[in-house]
Amino acid sequence: MQVLQSRGEDMDEQNEALKKYLYENFPVHEIQAEALFSHRGELEKANAAYSYLNEAGVADEEISLEILALDRTQETEKYFREEFGYINIMAPAGEGAETQPENIVIFLEKSFPYFSVTSSLLFVELNVMRGIAAKDVQEGSTKYLEYRSHVEFLKEYRERLKELNLE
Repeated sequence: MQVLQSRGEDMDEQNEALKKYLYENFPVHEIQAEALFSHRGELEKANAAYSYLNEAGVADEEISLEILALDRTQETEKYFREEFGYINIMAPAGEGAETQPENIVIFLEKSFPYFSVTSSLLFVELNVMRGIAAKDVQEGSTKYLEYRSHVEFLKEYRERLKELNLE
């Protein structure tokens, strides 16, 4: 397994780099929490507050999330497959399921490197792409263990994508 090193960003800058990567490589746009099923924004804030990445102990009411939506296109279709952990959390635009938009939602915390994605495949890809700091590798930290598991998950996902002729 090849371990990537940190790309030189401070921890607080990692999500800004991740956001830039998403805008450069995917059809994403910013959305407001109101576009999601009720209380989903608050749930994500609580998840961020209780994350091991929240080393400063920021309370959930102090969490500031930027929310991006990734559009469903032919190129992004693989991320929308349920077998790769896609869940739709967009609120219905009107009556009936046919009016419900389909987007992958990406939550980025603004002050520490927490992010969440409603597609396991994309979440794992982004975690592996982001890499890991040499310090975490040396210490065998939780971040390193998580990174290693994501490298293995990504290998398995890619094998399945090849079987499905999606990669």
